[in-house]
Amino acid sequence: MSITVADCLKLPSLREAKVIAGAGGINRDVSCVSVLEHVDLFMLEQEGFFLGSQIIISALTSIKDDIEAQCKLIQLLSDSGEVGLILYYVGIFVKEVNPKVIEIADKLDFPLIMMPPNRYNHRYSDFISEAMRIITDNQRQEISIVPNIINQIVHLKAHNRNIETVLRILSDRLRCSLLLADRKGNVCGFAPWPFGAEWDEPDLNSIVELRLRNPHFSEPVEMHINGMDAKIYCATLDIENQKGYFIAGIDEGSTLNTAYLPQIAETLLLVSTIWENTFKKADTDILLEAILNNRPAEMERIAQSLHLDISSFDTIWILCRKEKKQDAEDNMGWLAAKLSAFLKGNEKTALVDVFKDYVVAFIDAANNPFAEFPQEFIDEVLCDEQKDLILCSSTWHDHKSTEEVCSSFLLTEENIETACKIFPYQNVFTCHGLYFVKTCREILESSETDLKTATKILQPLLKDSAGRDVLDTLTVFLLDCQGNILETSSRLFIHKNTVKYRIKKSERLLGIDLLKMPEVMSLYTALALSRLIEY
Repeated sequence: MSITVADCLKLPSLREAKVIAGAGGINRDVSCVSVLEHVDLFMLEQEGFFLGSQIIISALTSIKDDIEAQCKLIQLLSDSGEVGLILYYVGIFVKEVNPKVIEIADKLDFPLIMMPPNRYNHRYSDFISEAMRIITDNQRQEISIVPNIINQIVHLKAHNRNIETVLRILSDRLRCSLLLADRKGNVCGFAPWPFGAEWDEPDLNSIVELRLRNPHFSEPVEMHINGMDAKIYCATLDIENQKGYFIAGIDEGSTLNTAYLPQIAETLLLVSTIWENTFKKADTDILLEAILNNRPAEMERIAQSLHLDISSFDTIWILCRKEKKQDAEDNMGWLAAKLSAFLKGNEKTALVDVFKDYVVAFIDAANNPFAEFPQEFIDEVLCDEQKDLILCSSTWHDHKSTEEVCSSFLLTEENIETACKIFPYQNVFTCHGLYFVKTCREILESSETDLKTATKILQPLLKDSAGRDVLDTLTVFLLDCQGNILETSSRLFIHKNTVKYRIKKSERLLGIDLLKMPEVMSLYTALALSRLIEY
């Protein structure tokens, strides 16, 4: 029998706490307690902080005044399978729990537990020590760990359903490092214990070598590895069509309960049944994930094993939809196949895969700087059901690092929604365009003074009796039609001479030449902000 949120609420340290939202989820199992203070949602998700069944403690100090970020955090915690959030020091840092936060927690049945407000004398350590005591006592009595581990796994968000996450969950439960490798000696996954421990690749390879030299050894082997003495346990995974995988448990302090070792293999075998492609992923797919998850060492290793020159990839395409859908990740597979076929048909070497709600491609475009290709591909795949596709293109220069790629992906993820509001008719964006969008978004989210300063240039239009029509025409002319008069007249259903008249009038009212920089850049930014304000 597992420990639940309801069990934790009975502890003395939570005696005065109140469940202020999400009471429908108090019977979820709790596997551990984590403290979260600095909230960087993208970083937390990428670093694998959220792995399911954790109850989180926080005062939300870094987002105490950001209601939207608080709501996004609740959503992320719920999506990642976490089981509750205990809020400390309400009234001191977070002045009050906003109704929007309560509403989303109730909607998700995600327990939101508030400690007595306006009090400093409730310590994190009180709850941590009590909760971990009953959790570890319960775990010691478990005969089988498989049901609870599988329960954690089924609550994972789609993009976290991978072998690395399963190893992480098992490692946290057994408190030992776990390494998964195939029959070729390729490391397919590694979860260190403790979570933040750093391992050198040669140390991992030495464990793999040990197994390859002694494929049938059943007794633990003592090794001095990664600066410590440890026992290495190995077990073979008998997976259909994928013979030769093995799992190694690295026990540093002789704390591993060896009775659980067969259950590690059992869990992985069950996962391979639940997720059909768990152990069938091609090395090229793993390479792409290593790049996007900011693991340069793994990227180098896999690329070398494939005899692949990473430095040949100079272009990144990120494909997504304007509006996110619940099944978006599942439905992007066909698009990845389409993109692969398109690039192959144009004789381009590429790595293409689905990552989260996006299709990502790394392309060798050195022999043909194909600026027209993104729009050509979009035009090819657009249909009645696929009118909202967006393609973002950027470059990759520093191939020793994955930071440039991760920055491009983050730039897209954070700004594509705003980009679609500023440029509603545009399907292809470059990183330069997205940096402009980012600038607009940051101005909009900054002070009212900054926003007024950035849009001040539009005041002469707004004061004129016919200024509204002139402003609308100017907005479409510059933002949507790239200064094309005929296209502007077609989009607005007005005569081209009307467009010419309004453009000339705007130049007269504003006192600028629309062909002259940098004045027109200030106007362009102001028009983009005006469109965002009205959205």
